Amino acid sequence: MLRSCLLRCAAIVLPHSSSEATTTVAATTEVPVCSPDVLHLASAVLKQPYTVISSSIQLQQASERILQSKKVAVDVEACVTHDVGRPQLGQVSLIQLASETCDTVYLIDVLTLGKEVVVDALSPVLSDPAVEKQFFDCRRDVEAFFGQLGIVTKGAVDLQMLFTGSQWKLKSLNRRSSMSYVLKTVAGVSRQETDAAVQLAMTKGNRAVWDVRPLPTHFLEYAAGDVRHTLLLGQVMEHTYKDLLPAARRLTAEYTRHYSAPVEYEVDINPIEVSSEWLEMFFGPGGVCQYCRQPGHLEADCFRKAAGTVKCTHCGGMGHVAKSCYKRFPQKLKCEGCGQLGHTIDRCFKKNPCKVCGGSHSTENCRQRKP
Repeated sequence: MLRSCLLRCAAIVLPHSSSEATTTVAATTEVPVCSPDVLHLASAVLKQPYTVISSSIQLQQASERILQSKKVAVDVEACVTHDVGRPQLGQVSLIQLASETCDTVYLIDVLTLGKEVVVDALSPVLSDPAVEKQFFDCRRDVEAFFGQLGIVTKGAVDLQMLFTGSQWKLKSLNRRSSMSYVLKTVAGVSRQETDAAVQLAMTKGNRAVWDVRPLPTHFLEYAAGDVRHTLLLGQVMEHTYKDLLPAARRLTAEYTRHYSAPVEYEVDINPIEVSSEWLEMFFGPGGVCQYCRQPGHLEADCFRKAAGTVKCTHCGGMGHVAKSCYKRFPQKLKCEGCGQLGHTIDRCFKKNPCKVCGGSHSTENCRQRKP
């Protein structure tokens, strides 16, 4: 259910950047405020029914209606394979499209229609830069559009990338967040309980669950829900992260160019993170705590500021809270110097070795140190 009141955090102040390449953001809070009016209008998309498109006439009519939209949420359903040593989508089963100007979610049955029919109808939509395509993690979908259908995606924005960019500007975090987390954080929406069953079926064993016909109702509802949620996030984030959108669009364009060609390597070394170099290039420098000047947390969560007054409910330690606990989230304690987990740069013995013997330990603990 959508929250009926404002999100609890104060708004991020996002001044316009004078540089075209980066976006300057002065941010001190986790999530910006989205007005109840915006949330109310956005919630209407969650009530849209879905229509399974299985004939060429239906597809052509759907394509014409979508082309009248300025923004359309896009998703693909297929089984993930690792045949080339990295994750990629197998045979595309469904393509989902949703738009605020359409009164239904279109579930395009690619297996039933055939690829040629789908390409003729959807190529004008996906390759038209005037129609913004909203994705949540565009990598595999864009790769499938090019590799299987020969369509080059243009005019896209990755909302997962937009949220990651906001976290980068706040506290220098580059981790990709799940749809469930972003929905809950940005719009106060929880996914349906039946989604878990579909996700389990998709990951359990090596079954082509999306190639079954007819598809079970809960699978169709799951597919429709993905683009409903993407469309909802697009409407909310357009207001809450307005000044970060240009940077997100430019960065998404780099990803779509990379994956709209034969893919020889992944852009991100770690698939659950966005390249820090690219984030800094497009969004600008990462944010740090205004109290201790360290990345990874906000001033409100700074354990140095709250030392001796706050107790972690996860590890029982003093001076920090559970969501900032390095024992619970070791990736937050990543050294900027050597890249290893478990310490920060001021405690890095590779950058600051022992002054007595040059070893990877503190000078105070050196056994060769004379008493």
